[in-house]
Amino acid sequence: MILIFSIDGGDGSTSPVMDWITYLGADRIRVNVGNLNKDVKFSIHLEPNGITTEYRNMDINFSSKEVSAVWFRREERMFSGLDTSSISNIRIKESVDRFLQREVEVIKQALYLQFDDKVWLCDPSSGNLNKINALQKACDAGIRIPTTLITNKRTELERFKNKHRKIICKCFRQGGVIQLDGSTYGMHTEILSDDIISSTDDVLFPAFVQEYIPKKYELRIFFIESNFFPMAIFSQNDPQTSVDFRKYNYLKPNRNTPYILPHEIQEKLKTLMLSLKLNTGSIDMIRATDGSYVFLEVNPGGQFGMVSEPCNYYLEKRVAEYLINQSKKYYESKVFRN
Repeated sequence: MILIFSIDGGDGSTSPVMDWITYLGADRIRVNVGNLNKDVKFSIHLEPNGITTEYRNMDINFSSKEVSAVWFRREERMFSGLDTSSISNIRIKESVDRFLQREVEVIKQALYLQFDDKVWLCDPSSGNLNKINALQKACDAGIRIPTTLITNKRTELERFKNKHRKIICKCFRQGGVIQLDGSTYGMHTEILSDDIISSTDDVLFPAFVQEYIPKKYELRIFFIESNFFPMAIFSQNDPQTSVDFRKYNYLKPNRNTPYILPHEIQEKLKTLMLSLKLNTGSIDMIRATDGSYVFLEVNPGGQFGMVSEPCNYYLEKRVAEYLINQSKKYYESKVFRN
């Protein structure tokens, strides 16, 4: 059985892959991590002959011993299971909430560790990839990266801006959203102006800034098992998307086309993914106006439906086939050992 750890909403790739697994004749089960300890009941049994977890709810009924391959698609906070709203003292309530969250995180880690002997497509450790470390690894692999500065000093920002003339500011983690008054606000990469810099304090919240590199087009590259599925995004022709294609123009979408990466770039990216211990991920690069390829970041749980459909790559089917093949290999190895 193939186990999929995912989230309750906000991911458009999990369900299509599950449909392909079913169509191809394999068993699969989905556990939304945020629902653990909420809708999903579980019991961990540690006994002399090993450790087993049983999962139960209306839709889920299986033992960890039945699992042959795991896809760590995405995760969210595990539900603590206790309502602390009756605690009137805010500081005590916050302390209790933090304590409970740390407790359930240990349980979640134990649930993941039971599948150490299975093949994972992405795993929880690589799911929390550090963007700065990825840039360093890309540089080590011989791939060009933007000159980057992380600082909490306004004077350093000013020096960096004066040197490169045009710079961008981005998130340390993958872009998130803020919900406010019924509206959703996305976190995007933005140009950092002199006015914004001069308005900050001498010591500010750490900023992640990079030189702005003019581009011919952006590349979103889905990677799985040493295979690349690149898509070129012609975002530079639209002022709304020229800095960050994720500021989608729904009235006039960017043109997206399949793309062939040079062999040299593929080999360097394979070295990078190996050094990051990633067997899948969505890689963002740009093709600069001087012709060079520039690595921006890689997201192990990045959306790949946006690449699959425009390029006819059928990536959901490829992910399903990879998981099914790994599941078969696991069962074959068990038969061989017995």
